[in-house]
Amino acid sequence: QEEAKEVIDELIKGPKGKLIRTLPPRTKLVALQIDERGVAKVNFDKTLSRDHPGGSSAEIMTVYSIVNSLALNFPQIKEVQILIEGREGSITGHLVLDRPIPSKTDLIKK
Repeated sequence: QEEAKEVIDELIKGPKGKLIRTLPPRTKLVALQIDERGVAKVNFDKTLSRDHPGGSSAEIMTVYSIVNSLALNFPQIKEVQILIEGREGSITGHLVLDRPIPSKTDLIKK
């Protein structure tokens, strides 16, 4: 769990070089828990949605940067549930985050 939290902290710090940031820089990770079914519940503060640039493509990249980073680096994590202030919902209104999400590897540039 601690290593998974570190991965999310690195996503919040953002990329090095000319790559595009996927999470707003002031986002705070409130909690991360992995249950016995392999679902990682990742709870962010409201900054994730408040400071997000918006748009469906940006929201997809935010969601899958979180999901893929956890599910593909930690074999015990099968799916990721993203919460904001402990609630299911949406980051900017384009994706409904009402259930755990599996990884989507076709979004990863080879």
